[in-house]
Amino acid sequence: MKNIIFVFLVILVISKSQAQKFDITYGINFGLNSSFMSSKISINHAYIHNDYGIRNQSTSNENQNTLGLCSGLFIKLNSLLSFSLESGISLASYKNKYSILMEYDRYNMPVWMDGPLTIISEEENLILENEFLILNIPMIIGYNFTKKVKLFGGLSAYINIKSDNFKSDIELNTDKLYKDITLGYQAGIELSNDKLYFTIKYERTFNYLESPNTSILTTYYIESEVESIYLNCITCSLGFKLFNKN
Repeated sequence: MKNIIFVFLVILVISKSQAQKFDITYGINFGLNSSFMSSKISINHAYIHNDYGIRNQSTSNENQNTLGLCSGLFIKLNSLLSFSLESGISLASYKNKYSILMEYDRYNMPVWMDGPLTIISEEENLILENEFLILNIPMIIGYNFTKKVKLFGGLSAYINIKSDNFKSDIELNTDKLYKDITLGYQAGIELSNDKLYFTIKYERTFNYLESPNTSILTTYYIESEVESIYLNCITCSLGFKLFNKN
């Protein structure tokens, strides 16, 4: 996080000291986003005896997306070599509903092992509802193919303002599921004219999980853990140039 702030300050210093070498633009933007979660989940055999127990386990994910809002300030440093640097600060809300379906076969052993072995197929559907309010500080490098079309990519810092109001039917072994601060990456395309910037971008955090191997389901037959979890987002935004310096 300190490195992100340092780079942001460096860009501000460059914008003042190198005004003759860069076209510097300041502006505001507003947009909509659609977010979803992805994760890596492991299923452990909680009960095995004489090669009997849990078999054929699998997991699958399903997301229900809700639109969120975002707005912020940006600064763009456009050079004469078709490259640009961009930073800023934005506040975004994210809402999504994430379900984890776990399926497995349970080998049911009769009492005293004196009867036929039966196989019972079972499933557990765990639902997690997320609502985030996140401060985003990006550091972006762009390449201008033309005066109106730019491809860009870079890193971002994500600072949780509010994320402790998730609703879950998952039995967690921690009171805190998500990190307060994490990093991520983004890439997208920007279309612009003299005053407006229309942007479509994809964002993804690095591992957002506060504690590794967070237990989400423990029964007599099965134990499962979340190894990592990620926030993904597609954002469409419209930016407005406030003023620029040449």
